Amino acid sequence: MFIISVYVLVWLFLLMIFGAYLKKYKYSVLKVLNAIIAGFFVNSSITYFFKQYAFSREVILTSTIFSLIFLSSWRLVLTIRNFIESKNILLNKTNLLIIGKRKLNVDIEDRFTNKYKIFYYSEISNNYNSDALKDVILINQINNVIFTDDSFSNKDILNTMWILRNENVDFKILPSGNELILSRLNSKLDEPSLIEIEYNINNKLNIFLKRTFDLILGIICLLTIYPFVYIYSKFSGNKLSRHTSKILQIPSVVSGRYSFVGYPIWFNSKEETYPGKKGLTGLIQIYYYKNMTEQEMINYNIFYAKNQNLTFDLEILLKTIFTFLKK
Repeated sequence: MFIISVYVLVWLFLLMIFGAYLKKYKYSVLKVLNAIIAGFFVNSSITYFFKQYAFSREVILTSTIFSLIFLSSWRLVLTIRNFIESKNILLNKTNLLIIGKRKLNVDIEDRFTNKYKIFYYSEISNNYNSDALKDVILINQINNVIFTDDSFSNKDILNTMWILRNENVDFKILPSGNELILSRLNSKLDEPSLIEIEYNINNKLNIFLKRTFDLILGIICLLTIYPFVYIYSKFSGNKLSRHTSKILQIPSVVSGRYSFVGYPIWFNSKEETYPGKKGLTGLIQIYYYKNMTEQEMINYNIFYAKNQNLTFDLEILLKTIFTFLKK
């Protein structure tokens, strides 16, 4: 296993050095070929200089051939598939929903019509809220949504994105003015300039990491501080402080009902229509004051949803701990 691990690590390291794992080269067959061939020579050298620890060169050659076949073949298949989809070779139509009074100009609309079956929200529904938008998207099997004005608030857009986080729906905004100039940096010449709407909290990797972090930290807390707090709360007769009492909610974090970081448990909002899970702590809990308005709390949660990642969660947890210690 040690020998195999060395060979594998050499190839993984070279694949990284050659850029095969960069986002813009993730389907590059050439990057993979260069890295695998370079790895063949490196591993052959290991075989030559460390004979007593290494396999034969025939094994290295066989491994190289298998690596070339498997690591490049799926990338080649996906590259061909992406080309067919991007150029619409099969002339498939994708359902596109346009929301707002601003109409796309004729040139853009012609490009869209070639690939998209266009729906206009104003022709389908008169209700401008997240529930109505969700129904329109699901009923018409919409794959792409473009907002051309501010018909929907940021909160409604965010709620809709959270509800449909497991659906294959892309959300974009048609910018104007300076935003249009900036968006050109990320747009192709044959496509309109659109700004993609993306919140970190909807990212599949962030959802996985957040849940894994909650599970690991929750189990550690259950085995360490939770029993002491639970026994103290049952037999001491003293009332726990607001922060300490949250430790008793750790089983709900492990079960997945709550998260360590999220919007407050006491916040009156429909959980299924609000981004993220309720949390034992969060931005609202840290910065809460007596007369904080609901809009302020919504703004805090939108900011958290946009910027959520594991590092940000750790920062909030540490600030919570130090806030507790100061008090």
